[in-house]
Amino acid sequence: MGEPSIEHPLTKKNLENLGYEASPSPASSTDLPDDRLARAKRQTYHILWSLNKIGIEGKRILQDVDLYIVDYDVRYRGAKKPTPDLEDVAFWDAKLHEYEQKYTPIIRLERAKGQVRAAMTSLQSFRSEGLQALERDELYIPHLGVVYYRGSRDSMPNLKDPAYWEARLEYFSNLYNDLFQKSRPRPPSTSEFASSESAVGEQEADEALREEYQLCWHRRQKDIQRWALAQSTRRDQSKHLATSSNVL
Repeated sequence: MGEPSIEHPLTKKNLENLGYEASPSPASSTDLPDDRLARAKRQTYHILWSLNKIGIEGKRILQDVDLYIVDYDVRYRGAKKPTPDLEDVAFWDAKLHEYEQKYTPIIRLERAKGQVRAAMTSLQSFRSEGLQALERDELYIPHLGVVYYRGSRDSMPNLKDPAYWEARLEYFSNLYNDLFQKSRPRPPSTSEFASSESAVGEQEADEALREEYQLCWHRRQKDIQRWALAQSTRRDQSKHLATSSNVL
């Protein structure tokens, strides 16, 4: 078939027909057993750590799982016999897959609920407007920091859907930002700057500095003139001496 051309583009099949064989690429370092083991353990650790951070539900789960965290390490406490080989990549891959399927949705849900609770609590600091918005909302916090739904039962959302809580978080966050911007003091106008005592004081200080600079400049001018005169006198004297020596 000859060399690659427009009629025979550079594809894998055409290369094989031309007699070329692609050299096998070196194995990626992430495919090495030690790296796979470390990566699986690290990702499993992250799931356990996240469960510990989402509150009561996460801590309840951690009491039942057969892995637990000690400092930056993950250890086994299961009753399964024989005890699994903790240096086996397959064990950690299986555990990681199991935990991702079981707990990632729970982590996402509880994390969003916790963020909604924090946003609602922050709105209370805006007094009237923030409190009024919370009183009208379908969510409320009666006690112990737990968020409850009090809206219409006919249109009750799925409270186990993380997307619902993430949407509520966006609403409360935007409301917080709006109220925060309104609560900031209005910047003074330029006329207020001009009439303020500090501005007057700064203006007087500027005028004093300007006068002092002018006086200093006059003195510097005189010094420069004296220096220039002295330099001129020295040059004249040097020329005179040079002329006298030539005559001699």
